[in-house]
Amino acid sequence: MRYGLIVVVAAGSVFASTGVSDGTKQYEAKGDQAARSFDTRQALAMYKKAQNESPEQYEVMAKLAAAYTDVGEDLGSSPEAVDMFLKGYDNAEKLVEMYPDSSMGYFFKALIAGALVEKVVNKDKVRLSRIIDANARKAIELDPDFAPSYIVLGAYYREVETVSGFTRKMAEMMYGEIPAAGMKESRRLLKQSVTLDPTSIHAHYELAKTCKVMGEQKTAEKHFKRALQLPVNDHRHPYIQKQARKHLKEDGVEVDNSYAKGK
Repeated sequence: MRYGLIVVVAAGSVFASTGVSDGTKQYEAKGDQAARSFDTRQALAMYKKAQNESPEQYEVMAKLAAAYTDVGEDLGSSPEAVDMFLKGYDNAEKLVEMYPDSSMGYFFKALIAGALVEKVVNKDKVRLSRIIDANARKAIELDPDFAPSYIVLGAYYREVETVSGFTRKMAEMMYGEIPAAGMKESRRLLKQSVTLDPTSIHAHYELAKTCKVMGEQKTAEKHFKRALQLPVNDHRHPYIQKQARKHLKEDGVEVDNSYAKGK
């Protein structure tokens, strides 16, 4: 579930800077440039400076939440990754508190909770699952045209369903019910994400994974291949395309050279 900074930078009209200092705008522009170059550390540094200039500016707070998330993803299994995610989550919570009628804070709360699920014990996994479910749903309610929120929720429903029955039952017995809606709902949400943003590598890849689990091999193949055809415009896309090729190879599907670099 990784759909961070470039999503925010691309949403230019939504995050247009108004009523802020020239210093804030300059730092924000430098952060945007670094984000487009996939220099996540530099983007984070610039957005932190922008926030120092304008601590409560909506678009700066959103981009900072995204930047912390992207740096956390780049850090992988490093202990520092959790710290980055938690700082991003703090920014997302502030967005929700200050701008409760905007979807972006809820979206990042769901996204970052998903990133943290892999790094915590079972009790915290259940709590994070509830955060993902509630906040992704709220983000969709507030902005039904924002594709990444559907991706987060659709991927979450698939992951819950593919956890072994024993593991899930034990977690629910110990810590309470885990929200879930099933594979059909996962597919519906991910299809909607592709409809809303047919150029999204993330959307096609996650839909392909759900279709594969459901035994819809032809549809899965179609969307894995589409994920390889689309241009890379996010720091995670090379990894996602590598995983798409791996899935296709496992399924015995030949991938010719035209898919080699996401052409």
